[in-house]
This record gives sequence, C-alpha cells and structure tokens, in this order.
Amino acid sequence: MEEVSRAVWDVYEQVCVAALDCGDLETAESCHSKLKNQFPGSVRVQKLRGMILEASGKYSEALKFYEAALEAEPTSSVLWKRKVAVFKAMGDAASAISELNALLSVFMSDHEAWTELADLYLEKNNYEKAAFCLEELLLVNPHYHLHHQRYAEVCYSQKTVESLEVARKHFAMAAKLNPNNMRALYGFYMASHSLSHHPKLKSRDAKTQSTRYCDWARAQIRHKYMQFDTEKLQVVERMLEKTQ
Repeated sequence: MEEVSRAVWDVYEQVCVAALDCGDLETAESCHSKLKNQFPGSVRVQKLRGMILEASGKYSEALKFYEAALEAEPTSSVLWKRKVAVFKAMGDAASAISELNALLSVFMSDHEAWTELADLYLEKNNYEKAAFCLEELLLVNPHYHLHHQRYAEVCYSQKTVESLEVARKHFAMAAKLNPNNMRALYGFYMASHSLSHHPKLKSRDAKTQSTRYCDWARAQIRHKYMQFDTEKLQVVERMLEKTQ
C-alpha cells in the first residue's frame, strides 16, 4: 500500500512537469498544491514552484524564489541549476556562466554542469575555456566517444598546429571507441588534411605522415559507405575530392 502511495505522488510530479511543457499552468498549479501539502519541505516540490514561475514568464520572481530556497538548502545543485536556466531564458549568458562556475566550485564532478558550461563558452566563441570544460568531462568519463569527439572539434576550431594535432588524436580515439562514429572519422580526415597543408608546419616528415593519415581515413570512409550506403558513395567521393 505504501508503494502504491509513493507511485501516486511520483505521477503527480510527472504530470506537473508535463503540464508545464504543454503550457497548462492550471493543471501544474493543482498538482503542485497537492504535492506541497504532502511534502511541505521538499526541494523537489520547491523546484516545481520555481518552474511554474518560469513558465509564467516571471523570471525575476523565480530568481528570488530560488535564492531564498538556496539559503535554506545551500547544497541543492538542482535549485542552483534552475537559477542557471532562468539566466539562460533571460538571455543573460554572463550570469549563467558565473553561476555555473560557482556551482562547479562546489560540485566539481557534475558532468551536466560541465557540459552546459562548455556550450555557453562555445556560444561566446571562447574555445580555450570550452576546451577546459571538455577536458574535465574526459576526466570523469574517458571511455565515452562523444566526449573525445567534442573536445577534438573544439581543438580543431582553433586551427593552430598544436590544437590540430590534439584534435587528430582525439578524433582517432573517438573512432576507436566507436567504429561507427562517422563524424569522428571525418574529423580525423579533416584534421590530418589541415595539418598537411598548414603553413606553420615546417617538418616534411610531419606533412608526409599527415598525408598518409588522410589517405587512410579516406579509404576508411569509402569502405564504410560501400558497406552501408552505396548510393551516397559518389557524393562522398566528390566531397573528398573538393577537399583535396
């Protein structure tokens, strides 16, 4: 009986969030009222109250509510993240970045916060700080191919010899961890191609090696498309010819 009762309150919470997604504030308020009566001091219920204010467009009130709630529950990362969401909704990226940095000074292994911070830095074209955030994600989970891929893409965007070499290594690791990751394979090809034509890469051996990597990646891409999608093979080959 107790398990059934708990399930009911879980459904109330889910319906409240779904109602907010649909813009049905009346249903959301009704669910929140029942939850508040049942769990008056719950952080999860407080979060729903703030989300209702957000959905109503009352961002200033939502911020004040979250700040007051955080004074009572200073270790609640959930409420802290809602503050970040409010700043993003207001278009205040600088405050969102500041809040995330403050959050990560306390919750240093929060991968969601590192991901969000990396995205905000990329919106500002701050590749160096975005790369730092992605490095932290790699430390948390070094075997996740998408972390390697994203880090490689940020390094590739910086276009220096050093950053391109790092990008190529991490594209290679992403392709190794997930052999079906075509984006990583293309990235490896493009990083190698950029290095082989980079004006600041003086070593002839390094350029020769990059050209060999280019040829290898090109052959791998052709092989993948021959296996799975022969209709697109000609399109891919024309694209690769253009980069040559």
